[in-house]
Amino acid sequence: MQLHQLLYLKTVAETRSIRKASEKLFVSQQAISQSLHKFEEEYGVQLLNRSVHGVTLTEAGNYAVSIAEQILQLSDELENYFSEQAAINQSGELKLSTINSIKNFVLPETQFHFVKQHPSVQLTVQSLGTKQVIASVASRESDIGFFGNPYINDVPLFHIEPPLHFVALSRYEYCVVISPKSPLNNYNTLSVKSILKYPIIFLQEQLQNTLEDYMPYRVLSQFGKVEVLMADSIRFMSKLVEADMGIAISTDGIFTEDQEQQGVVKPLRDNIYGYFGYLLHEDAMDNPIVMNFLDILQHTIPLDN
Repeated sequence: MQLHQLLYLKTVAETRSIRKASEKLFVSQQAISQSLHKFEEEYGVQLLNRSVHGVTLTEAGNYAVSIAEQILQLSDELENYFSEQAAINQSGELKLSTINSIKNFVLPETQFHFVKQHPSVQLTVQSLGTKQVIASVASRESDIGFFGNPYINDVPLFHIEPPLHFVALSRYEYCVVISPKSPLNNYNTLSVKSILKYPIIFLQEQLQNTLEDYMPYRVLSQFGKVEVLMADSIRFMSKLVEADMGIAISTDGIFTEDQEQQGVVKPLRDNIYGYFGYLLHEDAMDNPIVMNFLDILQHTIPLDN
């Protein structure tokens, strides 16, 4: 008796069909049939009643399936245990570079689970502007880079080419937050040119270098001159918006801090959106520590892909 025979028997029992079991396991019907025949011959029992209408379990088959489920579960537990032990014993270093918003609102949960599973791996996270994140991964100073790549009329602001690879995880939309008193409330959607008639409020903490490195500013600048009003906190930004002293930019789909902004959210009618994702150098793709982090990432953050 071998584990794969138990798996075949369990799957046939679940699907009531060798054909369906074959499709589910990506194994030929002949291989499953022959394997189960050998199982029956080895123990001198009949596990399945075979007919043109499919298969059903015999009394011996039902008992074998109940035991098979227990053995397969124990096998999974054993494999998981040794995998976890290997992860715990794994040592090394993982360097991340990321824009500030993703560092504060996307990565903490993933970092927590990674450090818990890999206590011997030294994890460092550096906040950079988008251009600096790309340069850091390209020079191999960072193992993984995180940023959002904006698109205007379906053209990305940053064209990523080999040996770098950008993996999009979630799409986000640009929208604006305006005062309930604003005359712009008369419109269901707004154009970028219409909002550029007003000061645009940015959070000081979101600027890691210059305005040109801040993606919302770069996006708006493609449409005209941007008058900037800086705020040192979300609460101050909300006050400015509420008083109709300016307009805030929001990214729907990624960052939770936008939910704290007070005001009326309006979508932009221009074809503007972006993708949050991570950047890898192709030389990092065979690094098990990198792959483990990305696997945890996809299981710990909400994604829309």
